[in-house]
Order: sequence, then structure tokens, then C-alpha cells
Amino acid sequence: MTVYLDKARGVWRYDFWRGGERHVNDCVDPDTGEPVRSRHQALKIERRAIVAAEAKIGKGRGKGVRPGSFTLAHAADLHLATVDGRHRVNVLGYIRELFGFLGAATAITDINTEDIQRYVAWAKKQPVRVWCGGSKRKADDPAHARYWRPNHIGPTPPRAPFKGMAWWDTTGTSVVMPQLIWDGTAWAPKGTGHFRTPTTINLYLDCLSGCFTAAHEHVDPATGQRSLPFPPRVTRLPEPKRRATPLADAELDRIEAVAPPWVTDAAELARVFGLRRTEALSSTIHWIDRAEGGLRLPPEATKSGDEEFIPAGPDGIELLDRLEQQARERGAVHLVTWPGPGGLARLQKAASGEEAPPVEWRPLREIKRAWRSAKANAGIPSDGRRRRVHDIRARFITEIASLTRSASAIQGAARHADFSTTQGYIEIADDELRAAVASSTGRRERRTNVVAIKTGTESHMEVPHGSRRKIKDTG
Repeated sequence: MTVYLDKARGVWRYDFWRGGERHVNDCVDPDTGEPVRSRHQALKIERRAIVAAEAKIGKGRGKGVRPGSFTLAHAADLHLATVDGRHRVNVLGYIRELFGFLGAATAITDINTEDIQRYVAWAKKQPVRVWCGGSKRKADDPAHARYWRPNHIGPTPPRAPFKGMAWWDTTGTSVVMPQLIWDGTAWAPKGTGHFRTPTTINLYLDCLSGCFTAAHEHVDPATGQRSLPFPPRVTRLPEPKRRATPLADAELDRIEAVAPPWVTDAAELARVFGLRRTEALSSTIHWIDRAEGGLRLPPEATKSGDEEFIPAGPDGIELLDRLEQQARERGAVHLVTWPGPGGLARLQKAASGEEAPPVEWRPLREIKRAWRSAKANAGIPSDGRRRRVHDIRARFITEIASLTRSASAIQGAARHADFSTTQGYIEIADDELRAAVASSTGRRERRTNVVAIKTGTESHMEVPHGSRRKIKDTG
């Protein structure tokens, strides 16, 4: 829920979800019929609208707020206590949507299978949205919900020459979803069928299942009974199986040749050690374990939440030596750093002898945009393959899979918690091996021995190389 000032019109508006329906309108004082003038007054109007919406939901479903009951909000609070790390921000987003659809104050025992099916049907119609609020705003702040906008598919239209966003239809009350197109004057919504995938919906269902589990394990101190004796069954949607797409070495060489140095450093860490993108950008000189000869990843930096060690070969040791020396010369701790906005130009000026302000080397949060630019500059074709930084790690895993048949060794090198994920890379390695064998044997010429046989007249007979058939001398 949130209220915000529509600067284009100069009025306060509220925007919240209840029961799978979005409520958006101007904050108008019911006594005077005039728009309110402050945020405090707008919050009061929004609270009235929320109460009215929840009362409507409770009347239509025969459910609602029951004083003293164990609610979905209680269960979500218990579930959130079990989540830590970077995933906590994502879970907060899932909970916020579940509150908007099912109602935070709804008794947990009132939520049944039909409600879950209703939510799944609604979630399948939700468009994919992208964050358009920039880096200074927090994406998980409810006050910035309007900066999550439907994803644009296709050529990017020019910027809209107006203030505010055209999210609503001509009535100004309902929201039209999902995609924005250019109509000459402003962004106008239009649907394209690019909705949430089953994989994304399952993330929300897992969060709801976690809330049910937390409520089931909670015991009411007054009655000694479980707050949710019989949790509803949450069935995950079947997910399409994605095939790993290892990045070819030739393509990686072309990308690194035109990429910025910090992108190349991150790509090399992914190639030599099989690091994930976030792990490569988070790596520091303190991760280098000289005694064991490799990288030791702390628990807070790994996907599993456990400490992990990656042994280094000769190429890995050479790479670590170079990156550590580079970091110390720059006065940095991270192995992958960049000079900040405009820093590359300052470095070029300093190299040419011109006066330039000093450069402050800093860690990177993301390199996706620089990676896309490097792919374009390298002339990598757009043939449907994504060619992500993560695909460099896929190449690392498939190389390991091609060298050993031990499934446990491959899973250990890949650092996968689930073997089914590793199995996909093993299949890729097997396919590549078969293709290599077929290509090798296909190029080999058919070798024959030509033996002259004397009969009444001179003739020749081709005998396959290695044939055990004996040839009689008829001379």
C-alpha cells in the first residue's frame, strides 16, 4: 500500500491491492469533496479505502478479520524470521503481494485450496515488470511501487516528453496492464502476452507454503493447539526444463577483446574458478587461500550459505596473483574494481601526461549492461541464445564433466545443492563428446591398401586396411 503525489496533476493518490483487485484513485476528502493537501490526510483516505475493500472481501467470501485469530500476517512474520541473507528482500516482495491478494488480517485457517487456486489463476495473468526507479530508490520500498512497470518487448521507443506515468485509463481509476507502447505523446499500456512464468509463480507459492508451515508449527500458548492443524496443500506448477548453454571459448575471446578490463576480470574468474556473477564481483583478496592453493568463499557470499573452497590450477594461481597485485596497487580489497563514472577518461588523460583528478577504484554491483555492450561490439549474433556471464560458468562445469565420469565430483566442482541441476550439464558434456567423435570420424578418409593381383591379364583389387582376408597368388 502506498500514497504518492501525482506531480503532473498536483493531487495525492493511493494505490494498493486487496483480494486480487487493484485500487487506485485520488485521495478526496469525503466531507468536502476536495482533494487533500498533505500526505497525512492522504494516508487517512487510503485507510478508509482499505477498510472498505477488506469489508467487501469478507462479505463476499464469508471470511475476513476475526479478533484474536492467528492471521496470515502472524504466519508471514514467523516465516520471515527463518529467511536471511539477500533472499530476504525477495521474500518481503512475495509477502507483500500475498497480503494484497489474500489479506494480511485474514485468519490463516480461512485460507483454503480454492483461494490458492484463485491466486495462481490471477498470478498467471500478471505481466513481467521491470524496475524503472533508478539506483537511488529502493526497489522493495512500498512507496516506490509505481516504479515497477510492465516490461517493454521489442524496439525501445523514445522517451515520453511529459511528467508522470500514464498508468491509468481515461477514468483515472482502473489500471490497464501489462505493456507500454509509444503513442506519440505518452506511454500507453498495451498487452503482449508476456506474463509471469511458472518458475516465478512457484517462488510466491513457496513463500505461501512456508507461511503455512510456520503456522502449523506454531502452538497457541493458551490452548496448546497448533495454530493451523491441517495446512492446505500448495501444489507447485510444472516448470519447463532449461538446457544449459555453455559459452564457446571463441565467443568469450571475442567478447573479452572489446570488454572493459573489469568485465574481463570477472569473466576470467568465472572461467577459471566457475564463480557465479555475484561471487566474482564480491571476491576479495581475503578469499585467497595460499596454504591450500585456491579460493575460499565465506558463507555469506555463497548460494548455499556454507563455506566453500575451490582449488586452483596453474592458470588459477596466475590469475589470483595478477588480481591481488592489481587490487593492492589500486588500494582496494575487491579483486574486480572499476574507476567509477568518468574514471576511464581520467585514466587516459593521466596516461597522456595531462592533469586529471585521482581515480577511486570501487567494487561493482553489476556488469550486465557492460556485458551486453561488449557482446554487441564483438559482433556476437542474436540467434536466440542468451550468452550470459553465467554461461561462462556453464562452460567450466561442462569441461569438468567431460574429464570425469564421477557424478559426485562434477556436483562438487559445480557446487550445486541439487544433483538434477548438475545432470543437465553432464548431458551437455555427453552431447558435445558425441558430436566431437562424430565430427572426427566423419573427417577421416577411408584408408585402403591397393594390392596388384596377377591373373591372365593385369588387374587391381582394393582390400580394406586391416582386413584379415588372404589373397591367393594366382600367378
